[in-house]
Amino acid sequence: MTKLGKATPDTIAKHMLCQVPGVSTTMAGALLRGHKFRELMELPQESIDTLTYETEGGKTRKVPKN
Repeated sequence: MTKLGKATPDTIAKHMLCQVPGVSTTMAGALLRGHKFRELMELPQESIDTLTYETEGGKTRKVPKN
C-alpha cells in the first residue's frame, strides 16, 4: 500500500476493502471494477459466498470464504 496522498473515492474504497481479511489490493481492485463499493458492503452473507471477480488475465475467481 502506498500513502493516500490525493485520496479519491476509488482509492479510499480500495483501501477499505483491503482491511477485510483475505482481500488483497489486486482482489479489491478487481471487485471494484465489477461492483460499486456500496453494493459490496450491502450484500447478504449468502451472496458473498458466491461472489466472483475477474482477474486481469480473464480468469474468474471466487472470493475466499474467510
